[in-house]
Amino acid sequence: MGTIKATSKNKENKRVKAWQNFMTRVVNEGVSSGFIKLDEHEAEDVDTIKEYEFLLNKHLVRVLTREIAYGELSIIAAMCMNEEICDEHNVAALNIGRHKQCIATARGWLERKTGQYIQDIGSFQCRDEYVDRLADMNVKPLGFAKSGPFMR
Repeated sequence: MGTIKATSKNKENKRVKAWQNFMTRVVNEGVSSGFIKLDEHEAEDVDTIKEYEFLLNKHLVRVLTREIAYGELSIIAAMCMNEEICDEHNVAALNIGRHKQCIATARGWLERKTGQYIQDIGSFQCRDEYVDRLADMNVKPLGFAKSGPFMR
């Protein structure tokens, strides 16, 4: 029993690390390209939607951000198996029910009012063969923390 729990816990920890690294890379790309502002005072109006894309390990990642209230930014990202899949569907569709056509899909929030960090809540779907690759990436956040206090 102990081995099963330990294995399950390790697998869960890997998935959390993979989600964290993927979201950190998504935010880094947004910050460095100017699509994401870390200072809440530079944020766009509520409900402003932006989209951007970048390559991660030769795979296209499409990102959709939406300004929400209280200095938070909603982030949806999808890493596609190939560009045709990303071209056929928008990012939200890839995250809702189309994740089987993607390598990874993730949702999360970037907090900017009480500090700059990725909130410890979100969703993550990832093909098993890519979890280790994402979890093992060495990603340093650009001016924000990978996680923060859990918010309800």
